[in-house]
Amino acid sequence: MKKRINDPRDVVREMLAGLELVSPGLALLEGGRVVLGADLPAYTGSRPVAVTSEAGAGQTDDMFPRMGRASHLGKRATVSPDGGAVAVTGWISAIDVALT
Repeated sequence: MKKRINDPRDVVREMLAGLELVSPGLALLEGGRVVLGADLPAYTGSRPVAVTSEAGAGQTDDMFPRMGRASHLGKRATVSPDGGAVAVTGWISAIDVALT
């Protein structure tokens, strides 16, 4: 019986490497677990996106939710930033740290 998986710890890296081979518009970052568009400019280490997302998340604390899970909270939801915006800020900051 032929093995389909050489090592379970390498499945994601090998899958993404294969995806990169058949998709000329993609590039696999060093380390093999992140795929980006090949036409993106090189990362310079500046944090404009992370800083902008942090500022944007901070601006959501006075927004009144009209839809979604927070809509039933009414004015009580206006005392803290939007949870989704804070989560995305965390992801962007983590990506920024990983790329530097």
